[in-house]
Amino acid sequence: MKRDMDLVRDVLLALEDVPAHFGAPVKLTIGQAPLAFADRPDGDVAYHIRIMTQGEFISMGGISEDGITIERYHGFRWLGHEFLDDVRDPKAWSAAKDGAKKVGSGSLGFIWEVAKSLGKYELGKRLGIPLP
Repeated sequence: MKRDMDLVRDVLLALEDVPAHFGAPVKLTIGQAPLAFADRPDGDVAYHIRIMTQGEFISMGGISEDGITIERYHGFRWLGHEFLDDVRDPKAWSAAKDGAKKVGSGSLGFIWEVAKSLGKYELGKRLGIPLP
């Protein structure tokens, strides 16, 4: 399966307000709020949640044998917060993806760097000072 960066962002946006942490994990079900994505098969969402855990964006105890139940979701990891903060704005996200496509890269790291650069550029414009 190909990694879908839009789905990664959508999952993070959906999970951001879930009140979970290591001391109080919550049970989630893929296909039900907040992990209900009408245009995405549950298996695709499950795959992306697994790789987001491997990439240290979120923390969970795993997906049950049914393929849709997360018994212990613990919340965001540091990288999940950082990534979402850089790609939250829909215009910035779209511009970062478009910029990455122009040079033929779709990797998370590259898209993330483009998003950070765009954010610095916009901040510099608003403050009236150039930023590195």
